[in-house]
Amino acid sequence: TTASVGYDLSLSKRLADGCLDHLAAGDTVILSLAYYGVSGKLVAKRFWGAERYYKAWYDPNRMMDTILLIQAYAFSRNASLILAADSPLLADFGTKCYPPLIRVFWNSESTRACDVALKEVQDDAELFMDTFRAAARQLPQTHLFDYFHVWCSNRTCGPYFLRDSVPTLGIFDRDHLTLEGSVHVARSLLSFSE
Repeated sequence: TTASVGYDLSLSKRLADGCLDHLAAGDTVILSLAYYGVSGKLVAKRFWGAERYYKAWYDPNRMMDTILLIQAYAFSRNASLILAADSPLLADFGTKCYPPLIRVFWNSESTRACDVALKEVQDDAELFMDTFRAAARQLPQTHLFDYFHVWCSNRTCGPYFLRDSVPTLGIFDRDHLTLEGSVHVARSLLSFSE
């Protein structure tokens, strides 16, 4: 059984009262994304100004409340909880970028427009990841899956991954996965949970 929630605590409670009631021993709940507890004004600032992604949108207290609620349901049914980091926020739409192999032949700044430095991604996600790390350390049967490694090399993050040695688009806009990207993350999650 898998479930994903990233909104308000009342939705988390409805989720817990609904599909999580069907959890059985050995099942896994995957909690992904941050709590978006802000007005549309902050979202607009992020995309039109200099506000940082997670620092502008993220409320660590509300997110911890959600984690505790979902973890309590999972633990009471002897199920596991995996906390999955969000995908990196790219500088531009993935569909506007060329795969890494084409960049070698067509060396243009526009071909790198959507890549972002790994350090910037880690800085943006610091509040979010600190809360997830603390929860994974403190709560039983709770694990952290940091899937930045799925999209990032040791220096940059981008929208492509290699599938059978072929660059494949995995993030189509700034942070939403393509179907192929979702399958890629699912495979990584399966490897992680084994």
